[in-house]
Amino acid sequence: YGDGRRVRNLAKLTVALNKFGRAYMFGPGTPCRCAECVVLPKECEWGGGPYAGVLLLYLQEIAINKILTPGEWAALPPRVLDQGVTDRTLSVCEPGVLHCMHNSEPFSKFAFALGKYRDYDMMELDITKTPDYAMFMALTSSMQGRNGNIALDNFYKKTGNSSWSEYCKN
Repeated sequence: YGDGRRVRNLAKLTVALNKFGRAYMFGPGTPCRCAECVVLPKECEWGGGPYAGVLLLYLQEIAINKILTPGEWAALPPRVLDQGVTDRTLSVCEPGVLHCMHNSEPFSKFAFALGKYRDYDMMELDITKTPDYAMFMALTSSMQGRNGNIALDNFYKKTGNSSWSEYCKN
């Protein structure tokens, strides 16, 4: 959202913070990546402290806090950042960042990783809703599932052949 220059600065700052965080916290010779370790120390595992798998999420929030003024932060519409993908009432036009949490409901990143969506039929997806949009994007981008073209055709029928930007303006 917002001025393209600031969005690029946000992306650059996030990448720089991620490089620093990975090197400083999880690089060679650090407690979370020591030469003698056979398993990760407890403080480097999920739920035990900083975890490499979610480091980028934390660092992007630090970058956002640096780029946005307090007034801009307060003026953000609700449900924009870090929104889950299980709420069937949430339109894809509302959130700016979708987050596939640790859940078993569609869309589930665990089921995805286990290949449980390989033959998923996307024909009935309403990709204007966040769970179906997340499912559609994950499956079509990884060449999984079937009938993704029908889900996309249904979107165009529902929106009168609108683009995403046109649909979300309404």
